[in-house]
Amino acid sequence: MGISNNVAIENSLSEYYKDIVDQVMESVTESIFASASHSFMTVRHYQVSNHDQCKTSLPSFVHALNDHLTLVRSNLLASVRPLIQSDLQVILPMEELSSSSELAPSTRVNRAVIHLNQRLAEQLGNMINVDEATDKIIRQSLVESRYLAHCTGQKSAQLQLEQLLAALTSFFNSPKKTNQSVESSSVVIEQQQQQQKNKPRHRSIETNEAVLMSQWLHSWLSEIPGLLTIEFDKRIHEAVQSVLEDF
Repeated sequence: MGISNNVAIENSLSEYYKDIVDQVMESVTESIFASASHSFMTVRHYQVSNHDQCKTSLPSFVHALNDHLTLVRSNLLASVRPLIQSDLQVILPMEELSSSSELAPSTRVNRAVIHLNQRLAEQLGNMINVDEATDKIIRQSLVESRYLAHCTGQKSAQLQLEQLLAALTSFFNSPKKTNQSVESSSVVIEQQQQQQKNKPRHRSIETNEAVLMSQWLHSWLSEIPGLLTIEFDKRIHEAVQSVLEDF
């Protein structure tokens, strides 16, 4: 097999995997925003105190969060081709596929693609670095949106409006398939709030808010490697066919 065949295989597999990664990230992002308003306002409800506190605006938080998640998505898509190029040299050596063997080429390609699926999903998951990313994204989203922050003593008209909009958004826009996840997120948040009550009150309200929202985002982003593996395996026949066509 010549160099042109190798390049053709790299091109077809790169486009194939980028398409799946893009679809998974779009689905996860939609799910995140379907629960974002409800989760944010649930945390806000427990954090409101009798003293004036500057609170980050929900619209500005969502806007900043969207910018960060878009960047994560773009970085993953840009990483697919370099990873494919390096992984193919390890688990899909072209000369082996074209050599004589007791196994049919389609069988060997199928086994190699299974390995490639597992390897690529793990690599992309490691690139997200969920633990660090969630903390950084939430804290920067809260900081970046301070220009729209408002201070509340009792519940202001703006805060009441945000709570109403959050409830309506959660009710009308949340996909049915994510209802269970949204409800689970709310339960987790409420449980975490109860745990926070038992801790010394040395953290500021804003810090507690960031911690809880980080845990909420972590629950979504940590699903990405598993979702990628599932989608890669569901469409494995497409990858195998793509490689065989470029022989």
